[in-house]
Amino acid sequence: DAVDQHAALWPAIVAVIRQHSTYAPPIVLDGWFVTPRQIADLGLTSVVALWIVVAPAELERRERQSGFTEGSANPERMLVNFLARSLWHNDRVDAEAQLLGQHRLLQDGALSVEDLCNEALERMGTGHDR
Repeated sequence: DAVDQHAALWPAIVAVIRQHSTYAPPIVLDGWFVTPRQIADLGLTSVVALWIVVAPAELERRERQSGFTEGSANPERMLVNFLARSLWHNDRVDAEAQLLGQHRLLQDGALSVEDLCNEALERMGTGHDR
């Protein structure tokens, strides 16, 4: 279902990106339904893709602390399944971004939101990875 929903949203997302890229200041588009390959395939030189890649231990720590499994008949199984999907997506984004030469912001848990925002702003004008 999620894949179908993402496919249905993609044409609208492309329209927003294409239109916005011609005249407006930067925007942040957040969601795990967009991949580095999709952004690269747009071929827009005015678009800078930044991908947050989270260290697996930090991803697990955050998911365990979120409490989203509360009320589940089997919270640990639910967490393990959700974490497996999150790790798969995280690895996919990381590998695609590296392959395509797109910027990766590496979050090991030590960076604050402000740190990540500052790094993102810096990357929009440079081509280095941390």
